[in-house]
Amino acid sequence: LLGIEALQRGAPLVEADQLVRRGLEILPPEVTRMTHEGVVNAVTFSPDGRYVVSGSSDGTARVWEAATGREVARMTYEEWVIDVAFSPDGRYVVSGSNDGMARVWDAATGREVARMTHEGEVYAVTFSPDGRYVVSGSSDGTVRVWLGKPEDLIAEACRRLPRNLTLEEWQQYVGTEIPYHQTCLDKPIPEDVLQLQLANQQTRIWRLVEFLLLFLALFIGWKGWRQSDYKRKYWLHGAALLMNTFLVSVWQTWNAWKGLTPLYADIIGIALLIALNVLATYSSGRLSATSKWRLFLLILFLFLEGYALTVLVVAEMNGEISSFPGTRWVLQGLYWLQKPVLLLGELPLPWIDFGLLWVQWLAAAFLVLLTSWSIWQVLRNINNRFHSTAQKSPG
Repeated sequence: LLGIEALQRGAPLVEADQLVRRGLEILPPEVTRMTHEGVVNAVTFSPDGRYVVSGSSDGTARVWEAATGREVARMTYEEWVIDVAFSPDGRYVVSGSNDGMARVWDAATGREVARMTHEGEVYAVTFSPDGRYVVSGSSDGTVRVWLGKPEDLIAEACRRLPRNLTLEEWQQYVGTEIPYHQTCLDKPIPEDVLQLQLANQQTRIWRLVEFLLLFLALFIGWKGWRQSDYKRKYWLHGAALLMNTFLVSVWQTWNAWKGLTPLYADIIGIALLIALNVLATYSSGRLSATSKWRLFLLILFLFLEGYALTVLVVAEMNGEISSFPGTRWVLQGLYWLQKPVLLLGELPLPWIDFGLLWVQWLAAAFLVLLTSWSIWQVLRNINNRFHSTAQKSPG
């Protein structure tokens, strides 16, 4: 300042310049810089001085490492953030916005833990000295004191409520970011929460059974390859049955939880599954001879399956139920196959229905295996008869 004053008064240029340089040398240097995409409306240090929280018109409040300027956490609003403050222990940040809400956030993660609503913009927020309360001032003309910490909110809710929070109450007052859990250990759990817990339990059992099916199918298949020709077919058929059950359950679970696949995709999937089973049947060893009546029954079985598939394809292409004979039976069979998909969307299920689903999948897997075995038997017998006729022909 003396150097600048000397320049203004016409002092020698060299002396004034030296004074200016000395003054600049003693000015404090910039330690770090934190950048928002909008006007910064409020900044403050954490109680230990290690962090800085800032609020901006870019719709964010951010926690920064003071020494390096590294962003630690970001809290997002739809509107401007007008004021910010740290809790006395530095664990939480409170922010006020012109969306009419004051919110408490976890300073380390940026996760919202509490929300307080005014009828106007929130221009001022701070914590009480003990950190238990939050006070907020708004353009609605009110100053309000709130419980600010999650544990205090939970304790107050348990004191007032005769039960634990429902799912709807949890999402409204706690948020969807925190998974639901029982907070009042001495209070009853609402029915909707019990249903959710049962659904989660059945889902875990579901995954466990699927894993066991896959493991047993691979283990039995591996053991089957080491058996004699006579025993191998039984081992490999058992492995194929378990693998079919696993694949059918995975397919229908996908349909239930991710969306129904088109009919043509189901047909392609079943065709590939049948092809794999035909290969397994071929690998299981030599098949026993088939009588004419048995061969006739197998061909009839395959014909009926092909007829049912034709009815479904025609109905899908025309967008209406066809007039083919037996269409009602075919549709009832389709409903039976699709019923698990409908039930899976309604978890939790009664335990009897839950168990029957696996029985139904086992039956569907057996039907696929039987179809594959029938196809291979028919093809093998046709091939044998062709070679037999060729050997008996002259020359």
